[in-house]
Amino acid sequence: MRVSRNMVAVAVLNIGPASSRYTCTGTARSIAFTSRRFAHPASVPRISRAAATDGLSGAWAALSELYRKVEPDVMDDVAKLDMVLRVAELARTRLDDRAVARQYYVRALELASDDLRALTALERLYEEDGDAPALLDILKRRVEVETDAPQKIALLMKQAKLSEDKLADPRGAIEALEQIVESETTPPFSALRMLERLYGQVERWNDVLALLERQLGQAPDGPPSGGESYRTDVELHHAIGVVAQKNLSDVD
Repeated sequence: MRVSRNMVAVAVLNIGPASSRYTCTGTARSIAFTSRRFAHPASVPRISRAAATDGLSGAWAALSELYRKVEPDVMDDVAKLDMVLRVAELARTRLDDRAVARQYYVRALELASDDLRALTALERLYEEDGDAPALLDILKRRVEVETDAPQKIALLMKQAKLSEDKLADPRGAIEALEQIVESETTPPFSALRMLERLYGQVERWNDVLALLERQLGQAPDGPPSGGESYRTDVELHHAIGVVAQKNLSDVD
């Protein structure tokens, strides 16, 4: 029977370490041959041990090459995504090929735009590479799919700091912070203070006043000042008066 590349792909995805008669030994070439027929992510540790024992430095490259050759012919969406992610992970963790890793993680997002594995890996790669515009895009995409409220806030805070510190874009930072403030009844104090500062930086004084006023009555009972945790109503009224007098010519 003729074995198609699609059938090879199925074998690559579904035959695991239980197939001990296909043990990877010898040279990188023999590993590539064996992997071409019966590779599986669970088989990778065995390939790794063989490479370490026999000095087969090309084993990972051979496995990656196999996945890259087979992937275009894989028709099942889930299987294709899985294989693309394997290529990316091998490139990132075993082959030190960041360009290929980025290429295949991006490819994974073309197949599944909300895949958290690709999103988090690209976030890490872009951050390590100092690619602020690409990192910002990934953070925005992560925010769109994140369902955990604290994690979403953390991502938006990271987005805001990146926009201000690396991209010199205070308005972009404001947009991220406004998402936090508008979605939370009691937003983190750090987000409120940062947003207040940025509103002042772009001279949105009415928004500064509205932000200060919404915090009235929310301070907990306790010491006169919360420092980095909150401001009391007395402190907020004083801040409102200062902003109004200095920037809005409103002394009433």
